[in-house]
Amino acid sequence: MKKLNHTIEKYNLTGNPEIIAVDFDSTLSLGGAFPGVGEPNEPLFAILRKMQEQGSKIILWTCRGDESLKAAVEFMKANNLPPDAVNENILHLRGLGEAKVYADIYIDDRACLPESFIKQFSAEAG
Repeated sequence: MKKLNHTIEKYNLTGNPEIIAVDFDSTLSLGGAFPGVGEPNEPLFAILRKMQEQGSKIILWTCRGDESLKAAVEFMKANNLPPDAVNENILHLRGLGEAKVYADIYIDDRACLPESFIKQFSAEAG
């Protein structure tokens, strides 16, 4: 948690509550076969619920659309984590650009920190 707190302090430059964009498949939902949903990633849900209660805003950030997107939103609501926004910026930040939502933290099963990427691929290219 210490590293997460450091990240929040380092990148939360706006003075607003931190904004967390979180992916759905293999992140919030585990083991589901798209377009269905699997089991909730309860440790992640628990942390995000606590952060949302403390003022953080949660953006569902997913490639899902139409009915599968509705299922993801309902899944979050059923697990007591209603998203503050879905695939768009939090209301007061709209207009900053729509190609990528603004967030202080992005949680995604396919994410890679730049340092990890450089270390992995520079060693292979070596």
